[in-house]
Amino acid sequence: LFQRVFPNIKIGTARCQNLKGDGSDRQWYRLKMGKKSMILVDHGIKKADRIDEAEAFVNIGRHLFNRGLPVPQIYDSDTFAGYVFLEDLGNLDLLGAVQQSDNFEKAVDLYQRVIHLLTKFSVSGLDQFDTAWCYQTSRYSKSMILKKECRYFVDAFLNKYLGLKIKYTDYKHEFEYLAENALKHAVQGLMHRDFQSRNIMIKNDRIYFIDFQGARIVPIQYDLASLLIDPYVDLPHGIRTQLLACTVEKLQKRMRLNADNFKRCYRLCCLTRNFQILGAFGYLTRVKGKMYFESFGLNKIGRAVQQECR
Repeated sequence: LFQRVFPNIKIGTARCQNLKGDGSDRQWYRLKMGKKSMILVDHGIKKADRIDEAEAFVNIGRHLFNRGLPVPQIYDSDTFAGYVFLEDLGNLDLLGAVQQSDNFEKAVDLYQRVIHLLTKFSVSGLDQFDTAWCYQTSRYSKSMILKKECRYFVDAFLNKYLGLKIKYTDYKHEFEYLAENALKHAVQGLMHRDFQSRNIMIKNDRIYFIDFQGARIVPIQYDLASLLIDPYVDLPHGIRTQLLACTVEKLQKRMRLNADNFKRCYRLCCLTRNFQILGAFGYLTRVKGKMYFESFGLNKIGRAVQQECR
């Protein structure tokens, strides 16, 4: 594989380095031969007849790459075994780049570049996108919001993490209202689904998006919400407002857009995204034992929620 990907390489012994994973059960490795390297992602052996995460990653990744979008090149794959070999984008992500900046103001230009590419991803990525590639749901729908975000928030965060005894039905009316209105002014596009700073890599001053296997259709406001309320980078309110206005301006150059409706959908997506984040962090901490996620404000948020529930 190394010789096929890097034709001029001097064949030698390949070295394997374990990489730190994320919230999923996938295993990541950096394979090196001489000065060349690639990444191996091990998703595990295929367990069902339906499309799985590895197949979604490969199909969606190749589609995005062929559209000229900023994603790593996939060199090879064995989706039954769960192996995907792809371009090595290094170790610097957006989170690291922000941490290296002296202040948030210096990071604004970088975020504007990310948003510019996100608008291209949303619009161009949707063209010829096949929903058969999706391994979860093909669209961001009302039922998905209620099940994967609202109920997840109640079960994994409020009850399992905080130890409360909250019934989902106690807030069913509010959740229904939120789910319906979050989609009311959605701008149709391709949605990354987990567009946060650790899924945005920077190599040789170029920006790349990774972990796109959860991509699906509408609304593009969700990815913007994921970026701007990212729990890993606590952007000041003023900068979030500035970047939101920048996004609306960029999109208005590409399509007819009502700014007020766009922002209303964005604000509701901030709520649904926060439900998803809290549910996921609660699950990863309590069930998976990944206490690392608790450090991103989970205790602080939990105490605030407990006070409100008293």
